Amino acid sequence: MEQKLIKEEFFDGWVSIWNFKVFENFMRVTIGNNTFDFDQSGNMELRFESYTKSVQLGNEIITFASEAMETFPLMVYKSDLSGKKNELIGTYNSDQVSRDDLRLIGRIYDNISGINDIIVLTEGASIYRLSMNDQALRLTQLDNVGLEDTSITSINLIYNSTVFVTTSCEAGGKNCGGFYKPLDKFLTQK
Repeated sequence: MEQKLIKEEFFDGWVSIWNFKVFENFMRVTIGNNTFDFDQSGNMELRFESYTKSVQLGNEIITFASEAMETFPLMVYKSDLSGKKNELIGTYNSDQVSRDDLRLIGRIYDNISGINDIIVLTEGASIYRLSMNDQALRLTQLDNVGLEDTSITSINLIYNSTVFVTTSCEAGGKNCGGFYKPLDKFLTQK
C-alpha cells in the first residue's frame, strides 16, 4: 500500500468538516465556511470561500454555496467535471422560494443527490425534485410509497435504469434497508 502525506493546513480555532464529496478525479471538502478540492496527489486548493454542497449531473458539477448553513442568498454554480471552472448560474434570495419550500431549501446541504440529470433532495422519508430557473427555486414532492416511517440515508442511480434508496429506522420502524424502483417510475409526483 502506498502512503502519502497531505500538505498540512492550519485553521484558527475550532472548525468542522461539513461536507465531503468524492468525484472521479478529486474530492471536495467543506471545512468551516471554506470549500477545498483535493486532487489525487493530495494537493489542496481553495475552491469557494463559502459553505457548499456539490452534486454531479451528467458532465457537470452543480454547486450550491452560501455564507453558512440555512442562509440566503444561495448561489448556484456549474462547472465541468474537473470542478475548476465554476460559472455562477443563479443567485436566489429567500423571497424566491415558497414558504413551504424555504426550510427545506435552506437545509439543502443535508441530503442532495443527482439522479439522471435531476437534483433530488431528501428529508426523513420524503423525496423532492429540485427545479430552478432565473426566477425561483421550487421543490416537488415525489412518491415515496414503501418508505414511510424511515429516514432516507442515500439515493443512487444504478445501471442507468434503477434508483436504489437506503434507509435507517426511525422511532422503532421496521421498514429499513435498501429499496429499488425503476427510474421511469421514480419521478412520479406525490
